[in-house]
Amino acid sequence: MTLPNLLIVGAQKSGTTWLHRALAKSKNFWGSDPKELNFWNQKKRNIEEYKKYFADAPPEITYVYESTPTYLRLPGKEVDIAKNIKEGLGDIPLLLMIRDPRHRYLSAYTHHMLKGRLELVEEITLISDEFLMLSLGLYAKMLSHYKNYFSKIYVHTYEELLESPSGLFERICAELSVKSDLKEKDLLFRANDKNIKKRSAGIDKLPVLSAEANQSLCDFYREDVENMSKLINRDLSHWLN
Repeated sequence: MTLPNLLIVGAQKSGTTWLHRALAKSKNFWGSDPKELNFWNQKKRNIEEYKKYFADAPPEITYVYESTPTYLRLPGKEVDIAKNIKEGLGDIPLLLMIRDPRHRYLSAYTHHMLKGRLELVEEITLISDEFLMLSLGLYAKMLSHYKNYFSKIYVHTYEELLESPSGLFERICAELSVKSDLKEKDLLFRANDKNIKKRSAGIDKLPVLSAEANQSLCDFYREDVENMSKLINRDLSHWLN
């Protein structure tokens, strides 16, 4: 039975749902349904049960994949996700989507707020690591750990997605050595539309970060953003403005 030879490992709130759906439109990729299997982040795992999610993948497909943003974690007391993936699937290519960690924090906070886990507010002043809202934006630390196990980690930004979905898709295809077979119109769709969730929650507008919270986040993430710029050889200094 088939196991994935490609994973989208994160980061949360950075476009992974869009990427999962976009790749699934291509003849070169076959993605799991549901998207997030949360397998390699578990202490106890049944590989035979995991294989069942990929049983319908056509044999001629180049890449079979799943997308679980919670895979992007540093090792815990009992689970090292990167090590688990490497031991289970080998040195497969990984896709990583990241975004300005301040915006990721805002998106994560809004997500938990709309889910009823945090108080409904119009302006976010609280800086908290509840639900790992802060920690999950420390990309450099997590990527550095993954680099100990994997040689092919392709990193892209949420800004790339906003600027040109088709350009992002083409770059990923080139990295994975497959032909880009989708048109721009195939990739112009939204995923996880918060405006729909906003109406469901009965609020008129989504929250914003206060100026003080924005500055606190800049200060908190500064060193990690600078390290991430070096890791991926890309200027991310605008994230600190």
